[in-house]
Formats: sequence, C-alpha cells, structure tokens
Amino acid sequence: SDLGQATVKAEHLRQAIESLSEEFGFPVAASLGVSNYPETSRSLSELVSVADGALYRAKEGGRNQVAAAVRLESRPMPLAAE
Repeated sequence: SDLGQATVKAEHLRQAIESLSEEFGFPVAASLGVSNYPETSRSLSELVSVADGALYRAKEGGRNQVAAAVRLESRPMPLAAE
C-alpha cells in the first residue's frame, strides 16, 4: 500500500538521521508520524491531524521511531448527531 511504502521510507529517513549520532558524537534521533490520502484521511486538514496523532504515538512509544496513521476502514465511524 502507499501508506506502507511511505512508512518504510520514513523509517529509512529515521535511520539516516540516527546515523548522524556517530558524526556529531552525541545522540541524534527523530520520531515521525506518517499519513496519506486517501488511506488515512478525507481532507488536507485531516491528513495533517492524523499524521500529528501518529507522531504523538511514536513519541509515546519511546521516541526515535516511526508510527503510521490508522487507516480509515480501521477507525470507528463517528456517531451521527441526534
């Protein structure tokens, strides 16, 4: 899937950033959140929002990692206003 490919690319980027630790002599790390349209969002604002949520999950998971947003079909549908 496109989300899977983007997540793999983000992990390669994270590893490249982490490898700078040797060059600089101190720990360098990155946490990344990945989302895409239309797998994880219906609009640009939702795309950014779900990427932000994935980023926070990566940080909460211990930092220096990649987290992908949850696919739309895996998320519960919001209840309609009564």
